[in-house]
Amino acid sequence: MPGSPEPSSNLSLRSDQRKFRAILASVLVALLAGVALLPLASPPSLLSLQTCAFKGVTGLPCPLCGGTRAAHAVLRGDLARAMYLNVVALPVVAALVVGAMLLGYEALCGRATVDWNMFARRLRSIIPILIAAFCFYWLVHLTGAVRGLKSELVDLHNPIARAICERFSAPEQ
Repeated sequence: MPGSPEPSSNLSLRSDQRKFRAILASVLVALLAGVALLPLASPPSLLSLQTCAFKGVTGLPCPLCGGTRAAHAVLRGDLARAMYLNVVALPVVAALVVGAMLLGYEALCGRATVDWNMFARRLRSIIPILIAAFCFYWLVHLTGAVRGLKSELVDLHNPIARAICERFSAPEQ
C-alpha cells in the first residue's frame, strides 16, 4: 500500500542500532559462555556461600533454585539433569541463544529481521499467564523438594525448612 511503512525486516539499521545489537549479542554470548564454563566441582568455600535470600531465610528453594546448575547442564547437553534441577532453565537458555543469534545477525547484516517492539508488546500481553505458570511451577518445585524428591535443594539445618519437611514429608511405611 502506498504510504504504509515497510515491515521492520526491510529496514536498514543505523550504526548506533548495529552497535547496540552487537553489544547486546556479545553480552548474551558472554553470559551463556560463563555458565557453560562453570567448573563442575567448585571449591567448597564457594558452595557454602548463600546467594539466595529466600533460601537463606527459609531453607527452602525459591523458584530459581537450581537454575544455574540446570542452565549449565543444558549447555553441556545433559537435558535430563537440567529438567530435574529446574525446568525453567531450558526455555530461558533457548531464548538467550536464539536472541543472541538474531541480534548478532542483525548487527552483522545491518538489517532488522525482528520487530522487537511487536515482540515486546506480545510478551507484555502474556506476562500474567507466564507469572501464573511460574507460580504453579514453583509450587511443584517446592513440593518435590519438601517431599524429598529434590532433597538437595532443602537446607535441613534451617528450622523452618526442617519443620515444613517433617510436617509434609510422606510417612514412612
